Amino acid sequence: PSKKTILVTGGSRGARFLNREIVKLYPFFIENNIQLLHVTGQRDYEETTKHSENLSDGSSLIKQYPYLNNMYDALQIADLCISRAGASFLAEMTFMGKPGIIIPFPYATHNHQVGNAKALEKQGAVIMIEEIKLENDKHVLKNNLEKLVKDDKILQDMQKASQKAGVKDTLAIIEKNIVKEIGVTIEK
Repeated sequence: PSKKTILVTGGSRGARFLNREIVKLYPFFIENNIQLLHVTGQRDYEETTKHSENLSDGSSLIKQYPYLNNMYDALQIADLCISRAGASFLAEMTFMGKPGIIIPFPYATHNHQVGNAKALEKQGAVIMIEEIKLENDKHVLKNNLEKLVKDDKILQDMQKASQKAGVKDTLAIIEKNIVKEIGVTIEK
């Protein structure tokens, strides 16, 4: 509980590019005594675990999973998330009030992941880094991580923004839209 914990996920299937960027930073996590929950996706799990096997002391800080059945628990303990910008995960992340570094999938239909990330970045809940920027500047992810894990004030401000961005009363909103759409009152 006393250590910072970072959750990395590329969605239920994983994200190869994201996994490759994160394994490069395993030494950074160990040097800074940061716990890492790395959800790799089934496809990249075996390759990703090879990187942690080659680490010396501190490798116990890095936990890798091909998939998590209970993202709620992982989000509950995370201080920061690093992920793609799928709407479902961003909704879960902001529901839990977690800040993030978001790396949108550049080939998403109509580039919607960039739009998702920009909306949260504008509110101050996340830092968006596009893949092209990561490809051109090998330090950009590490520099942003360092800034966030070493400055609790920035992380707390992002957390507040994420809490504000999260939609808490989704059932009531869905009910209201159903009632509006079909013109029927739902009895409780």
